[in-house]
Amino acid sequence: MPRVAWVLRAPPALRGCSGGVRVALPASPGPCLLTPRDVGRCSLPVRASARCGRSPSFPGVHRVPTPLSAVAVAVRLRACGVLAYPSIPMAIVVLLLAGITCGLLVLKVSVREDSAADSVLNIRLYGPNIDFVIDHKRELKITILDGGACSRKRDNLVDEGDQFRPRYSKSGSSKWMLFTLPRAGSDILRRGQGKCPSLMELCVAKVREDINKYSSFSMLPRDISQQIFNELVESRCLTDSSLEAFRDCALLLALLYSVHRHIIAFIGHSFGEYPGVKDSWMGVISSQGQSLLSLDISCSDVTDCGLVVLKDCPNVQSLAFNYCDQISDVGLENLSRLSYLTSLSFKKSNAISAEGMRALANLVNLANLDLERCSAIHGGLIHLQGLKKLESLNIRYCNCMTDADMEYLSGLTNLKELQMSCCRVTDAGVAYLKGLSKLVTLNLEGCPVTAACLDAMSGFSSLLFLNLSRCGLYDEGCEKLSKLKVLNLGFNHITDACLVHLKDLVNLESLNLDSCKIGDEGLLNIKGLLQLKSLELSDTEVGSNGLRHLSGLNNLQSINLSFSMVSDNGLRKLAGLTSLKSLNLDARQITDAGISALTTLTGLTHLDLFGARITDHGTNFFRHFKNLQSLEVCGGLITDNGVKNIKDLNSLTLLNLSQNGNLTDKLLN
Repeated sequence: MPRVAWVLRAPPALRGCSGGVRVALPASPGPCLLTPRDVGRCSLPVRASARCGRSPSFPGVHRVPTPLSAVAVAVRLRACGVLAYPSIPMAIVVLLLAGITCGLLVLKVSVREDSAADSVLNIRLYGPNIDFVIDHKRELKITILDGGACSRKRDNLVDEGDQFRPRYSKSGSSKWMLFTLPRAGSDILRRGQGKCPSLMELCVAKVREDINKYSSFSMLPRDISQQIFNELVESRCLTDSSLEAFRDCALLLALLYSVHRHIIAFIGHSFGEYPGVKDSWMGVISSQGQSLLSLDISCSDVTDCGLVVLKDCPNVQSLAFNYCDQISDVGLENLSRLSYLTSLSFKKSNAISAEGMRALANLVNLANLDLERCSAIHGGLIHLQGLKKLESLNIRYCNCMTDADMEYLSGLTNLKELQMSCCRVTDAGVAYLKGLSKLVTLNLEGCPVTAACLDAMSGFSSLLFLNLSRCGLYDEGCEKLSKLKVLNLGFNHITDACLVHLKDLVNLESLNLDSCKIGDEGLLNIKGLLQLKSLELSDTEVGSNGLRHLSGLNNLQSINLSFSMVSDNGLRKLAGLTSLKSLNLDARQITDAGISALTTLTGLTHLDLFGARITDHGTNFFRHFKNLQSLEVCGGLITDNGVKNIKDLNSLTLLNLSQNGNLTDKLLN
């Protein structure tokens, strides 16, 4: 449903003629951001079509020819109208008028009669959709439909049911973070040919260029100031002085994390890996008050003193201070009052101890906790026992963790993900976890467990992702695996005998057997895994004969055969796997003949021939792989002539031709 942003009393005079439409608004005693001197008497020509019909309520509106070659719209603001809100922000009017003038916005005007016999003047702007509606009470309603260049008033709320409406948000709602990620303004110069940047992006880019001219953005609507902030972060233009301009802007996000980090970008106030972040910056961040939802100060020089100011931001839901050497138990204590916190991450915070983790006991809404590489928290998991909403816990590379620590996790029955690779947890520790029936992901890579731990896993009725890589497993006990979608058994002592127990894992989509003692006959046991999409056979004894068992895996999208025994003749057995997107053939026995057998794999996007003996002749076959995004050919036999066959691969974003000593500067032409 459209949302009315402003309601103004319209004067009796509403005139329509072939020369244009003029709307005059009465004065108001309230403050005004846009004075008559700014746009008071301007008339802007725009591209438009118009259809006007006679109205009984407004007899002055007469029929005019259609289409109308031009319509002039003049908005006269003596101070401001009698408003539901005290002012019309200058940014909104300036953006609209600038867009119309530049031709970025197209205006369409129509006058109609609705069912209530009201005369309706409908003005619609494209990009943003705006309706000016005049009813029988002679009220002018300006309705913003879908944002665009316009912004909502800072404190306006929107219907949370409309989750996917761009830009608008309701303070305190995590749905904003999920569905309305702002576009990076620095993408303007990276747009594809023929794509025009939006008016908002152009304006934000201009503000970035002139950032030293502005002392405060607190009068702007929140989503506009947010986009300016994000643009400064991405372009690395934010400094101590420019940051001060965002004081009291009620930002939801303070992202100082490169948008190239796609997982975190534009989801929080992230200062991670941004240069110069220190305690003095935290004062501006804390001034955002209850609006602040997410903060990332990873890799910064913020200390315990800097975290004290978070008491002014009680609605923070996500907080990260990874690799912050100067934050200790004292700083962690300041988080105990952030009762809305659902996500907390402090990787490699060696100054935080088990005693300091006592502050986490009050964070009863915590769902995600990341303690990776914290070396002094042995015994600290006891303070997590009351966090019944915890769903994800990461204690990877916490080599202080032992079996005793696992006992404190036994009551966290809502836990869905547990990352604990390279900990000192054995089969006895895993046994404490057998009641975690909702566990979906378990990572035990590098832990000193044996196949006996699979007995405890029989209680993991929801388990789909299991990583037992580098655990020193043997064939015995592997028959207890079941229901899995992703299984990593790489770098273990398993042989073909173990694969017999995998043939019933019919839901398996990813299987990693890297560096295992697997041969051709073992692959017979996986020929029935028809859902398999990824298969890792690197550094195994699999040869050309074994590939015949893979020919029926039509859903296979990725296969790694590097350092295996596969030769050119065996590659013919892969020719029918047309779903393949990634193929690794980093092996010296692969030559031009092998590539010629794969020309049917036109969907390939990644091809690794790093150590293969490919010559200029073999590069002729690359023309069949038009979708390649990455290509590595480093066998030393390519010359400038061979590179000519690569130049037409227009989708390539990564090309590795290292170790080809015969290449010259001419190939750059």
